[in-house]
Amino acid sequence: MPVVAFPQWGDQVTDAKYLVDVFKVGIRMCRGEADDRVIPRDEVEKCLRDATSGPVAAEMKAKALKWKKAAEDAVAEGGSSERNMQEFVDEVRRRSV
Repeated sequence: MPVVAFPQWGDQVTDAKYLVDVFKVGIRMCRGEADDRVIPRDEVEKCLRDATSGPVAAEMKAKALKWKKAAEDAVAEGGSSERNMQEFVDEVRRRSV
């Protein structure tokens, strides 16, 4: 799913940074308030079009599918999430004896 990040405050700025710059599954729309302006309709339209069609959208979709596969692998039986949870449970059991 493409993301048009429009962070306003708090953790939204960090989330947008990761979605756009690290995971590469989104487009950042500027913060109008920070620039003391209203974001024009054509700028919103451009971000939405870039996120849903064309080469940028195709690249974001490919990245999103890569992250989806990684998440599915992590939560599958024998995946890293299961292994890490089991290690945690084992450690708690060792310490409680």
